[in-house]
Amino acid sequence: MNDTTLAPRTNYDRLKAMIKADDVKDRFQDILGERAPAFLTSVLSAVATNDNLKDCDPGSILTAALKAAVLDLPIDQNIGFAWIIPYKDHGIPKADLSNWPSGPTNTKPSTRSRFTRAKKSKLIA
Repeated sequence: MNDTTLAPRTNYDRLKAMIKADDVKDRFQDILGERAPAFLTSVLSAVATNDNLKDCDPGSILTAALKAAVLDLPIDQNIGFAWIIPYKDHGIPKADLSNWPSGPTNTKPSTRSRFTRAKKSKLIA
């Protein structure tokens, strides 16, 4: 048996496998249209450059990315509108979205204002 048939070993590998899944790609395609592949690449890039995010639950990273996609916020550290930031929930590394102006320095992400507006306008469930 070669290494390509084994299950992903790290959370980062699991995230890459999840992003390659058709249902995940289709969901982001529904939200972002032709921008979906570039957006998902930027998510992988953000995680690849942050060792703390690499340890986070891949589902929480995808959830944060989905929030950013719904709010049409790019995940790009150079642009600075939204960040996927790591935090611990009862000792479990997870990730969530933090957006400007609160910035990436929060210990617990603050997405309430834009997320609540999106929820009230029925953009997200």
